[in-house]
Amino acid sequence: MQVNMATDINYSRCLALGNGLMMASLTIILMTAIIAYGMEHLFTIPVLVTAHIAMIIAAGSLKIGYVMRCIALKAFGRMDF
Repeated sequence: MQVNMATDINYSRCLALGNGLMMASLTIILMTAIIAYGMEHLFTIPVLVTAHIAMIIAAGSLKIGYVMRCIALKAFGRMDF
């Protein structure tokens, strides 16, 4: 598959954005898991509810970041995601 220069730059951005989204999502998931399951006695119910909701949203954005990464890598001819 041949990719022109303008598209190559867009796929590079897609790869960088996907990687960044995955890292941010993973960080949020870990933080909310610690809040919701490891230190729940230190927080109020609204904070715990927010942590649980944020964990679900972060898991969804992790998946979106992974799909973006896969799309960019496939455009570059790599098949090892």
